Amino acid sequence: MVSNIESPQGLKGRSTRTIIAVSVIVASLFFVFQLSSYGLVNSIGDITRLLSTAVGEPAASRQRGELSPACSKHAKLLAGDISHGLPEEVVMSEAFLRESNINTTALGDLSHGTLRPFRPHGIAVHFFLDFGTYRSSPRAFSCAGSISRAVEDAWSPPFECEWVNPNGTVIKSENVAKYRPGREFRAVYDSLIVICHFGVDVGTDGKGGELFISYSYPANDPYRLPEKFLAFTESPGVYQPGMFEPPFLYDIVYCGSPIFGNVSPQRIREWIAYHAYMFGEKSHFIFYDAGGIHGEVQRILQPWVDKGRLSVQNVRQLMMYSGYYFHQHTIVNDCLFRSQYMANWTFFFDIDEYVYVNSSATNLTALLAEKESQDLTVMQFDQKRMSHALCALPPNKDAQGDNSTRDAQNADLWGFEKLVFSMHWKNNRPEAHKYAVQGRKIWVTEVHNAVHMKEGNRWNVGYDRIWFHHFHGTLTTRGEVCTHFEDATRYLDWFATPVYFDNANYSTDYTLAQIGSAVKAFELATIGEQPFIL
Repeated sequence: MVSNIESPQGLKGRSTRTIIAVSVIVASLFFVFQLSSYGLVNSIGDITRLLSTAVGEPAASRQRGELSPACSKHAKLLAGDISHGLPEEVVMSEAFLRESNINTTALGDLSHGTLRPFRPHGIAVHFFLDFGTYRSSPRAFSCAGSISRAVEDAWSPPFECEWVNPNGTVIKSENVAKYRPGREFRAVYDSLIVICHFGVDVGTDGKGGELFISYSYPANDPYRLPEKFLAFTESPGVYQPGMFEPPFLYDIVYCGSPIFGNVSPQRIREWIAYHAYMFGEKSHFIFYDAGGIHGEVQRILQPWVDKGRLSVQNVRQLMMYSGYYFHQHTIVNDCLFRSQYMANWTFFFDIDEYVYVNSSATNLTALLAEKESQDLTVMQFDQKRMSHALCALPPNKDAQGDNSTRDAQNADLWGFEKLVFSMHWKNNRPEAHKYAVQGRKIWVTEVHNAVHMKEGNRWNVGYDRIWFHHFHGTLTTRGEVCTHFEDATRYLDWFATPVYFDNANYSTDYTLAQIGSAVKAFELATIGEQPFIL
C-alpha cells in the first residue's frame, strides 16, 4: 500500500522551494514599489511584465542580447530619460542612449520596415578633442585640438565659429582655416588646428564674451545634428589693445613635446639648470606632463616652479586617446598659442637637447635682438648628435687604468660634462633641426619647424652662431650613462682620425663641458643645494 504522507526529505525540499518563491515575489514587489516611487511603472500591465521578468520570462520571447520591453524602458529612463523618440519595442545600447545629437525625427521613422539598429558599445573614437583655444588678434582665435583621422580623411567636416557678446548679440566668423600639422605620423587621432577669422574686431570693448565652435556631419547623414561647444571665454577687462605687441613679460619662453616615460631626475635637473642659466632671468619654461614627471622628478622641478621659472601642465588624461607621441603636434601648438604674447621669442626643442650660442661670436640676447631688427620670424638651427654612452677618461692619469678610481671621479660629473663625443653626420648633413620663433607672427607649428607664418622671414643658422647638442637615449637612463671610455685628447681634431663607436665616427667636443662649473654655481645660487637622483 502506498502512503500519501510525504517523506521528511520531500517536505523539506518543497518548503525550500516555497521559501525561495515567496522571497522572489517579496523582492519583486519591493523593486516595483521603488520603481513606482520614481514614476517608472504606471499600470498593472507594467507590474505584470516586471514580475514575469523577475520569475523567469522565457528566453525565447526575446532576441539574443535584447532586454525585455520593461527593462528596456527602465534602461532608457536610467540613462536620463533619453529615448530619442524610439518606439518601446526597439532596444538600444546604453552608449547610444547617452548621445545627445541625434535627429529623433529621422531615427523614429518606421515607414521603411522593421527597424534593425546597430547598437554601439563603449567609445571607439570621438569626433574632435578640444584642448585649448586662445585669442590671436582682435579678429582671430586659434584652437589646438585633435580629430579622428578617419573622420577628417573621409569627410573633412566644415567648422564654423561665432562670438557671443554679453548682451547676447552673435557675430559669425568670416572664414575658418584648418591645419593638420604632422599628418604624416599616423594614429587614431591627428592634430587639428582651427583658426577662426572674423571680418570685424570682436570683444575689443573689454566687456568680455564667448567663442563657440561648431562642426557638421556629412550631408548624407540624416541622423546626426551639427554640434557646438564653448571653446573660449574672455572675462571683462582681460582684453587690452596693447597686449599683442612688446614689451612682453618674458624675453624667452620654452615649449617642448609632452614628457613621458621613466625620466631620470638627474638628467632633467641638469637640463633645466643649464637652460635657466643660458636663457637668462627673463625666461620661462612650460612643461607638459604626460606621465614622465613622477615623484622624484617633481622633487627636482618644484624649486623652479616656486621661483616662477617653470609651469607644468598636467596632460596625463590624453593617454585615453591614441595620438602620435601623446598628441605631440597638438601640444606644441597649444604651447605656441599660450606663449605668443608672453615673450618675444619661443624656443622649441626637447629635454634631451641643449641649445648653445657661440659666445666668441655673440650672445643669445644680442643674437635675438639682431634677428628682430631683420624682420626674422623663424630661426632654425642644427644639431650636434652626441654619444649616449661614450665618455672621456678622467684627466688624472692614475685613474685611467683603475676602474674604481675612474668611476668615482666620473660620478661627480653631470651628463653633459662627460658625454663629450660628437657624431660625424653621414654625408656631412645634420638631421632634425629645431627652432625659435616670434610667436605672435606664427599661425601653426610642427616639432621641427614652423609651418605657417603670418609675416616675416626664415633663417637657417650655421654652426658658427647657434646650435644644439642632442643626447639621444640618455633621458630615461636611470643609472650611469657611461659604458665606454676613450682618451678624449686624442680626438680633438675633427678632421683627424675619429674614434669609431656604435657604428659611427666621433670626435671630441668640450663645448658644453667647459661651462659645467658655471651652471652648477648658478643652480646653487638660484635654488640652493639639490639632491643627486639618477
